[in-house]
Amino acid sequence: MVFWLIIAIAAVAGEMFTLSFYLIYEAAAAVVTGLLAPLLPVFFLQVLVFLVASVLSVFVLRPATINYLLRMKPRPTTQYPDLVGRHATVREEVTATGGLIDLGGGEFWSARSLMPDRAFAVGSRVEVAFRDGVRLVVDDPSLDAHPSHTGNT
Repeated sequence: MVFWLIIAIAAVAGEMFTLSFYLIYEAAAAVVTGLLAPLLPVFFLQVLVFLVASVLSVFVLRPATINYLLRMKPRPTTQYPDLVGRHATVREEVTATGGLIDLGGGEFWSARSLMPDRAFAVGSRVEVAFRDGVRLVVDDPSLDAHPSHTGNT
């Protein structure tokens, strides 16, 4: 049991340096194995439980976590409040990872899609959902998928 606790602590410490969302699931697998260790006196069975828990957590829980984090909407900023709701034209394809939009009047912004599985082709019309740092997050103007951002930060 102590062995698996040490593995879990080491994995959490490693995750703090990598932030890759891999080692945190190894830590979870180690905790599960540590909790089941008294029921599994043979070390080989503990290793087997650790391997199964690791594979399941990395291939099932990690993608779900990443998807959830990508869908999280940051709090709106008070700077540039007039950008929310504006329509723009896509100048470089906009995906979940990036793109370029033209708000008109020579105002170009880096942008990304609100929904991770949605992309906008060059020439498409998009609507600004909110500002995320130096990047605008956009969505299809025909969909009212994003909430109104009217609160103070």
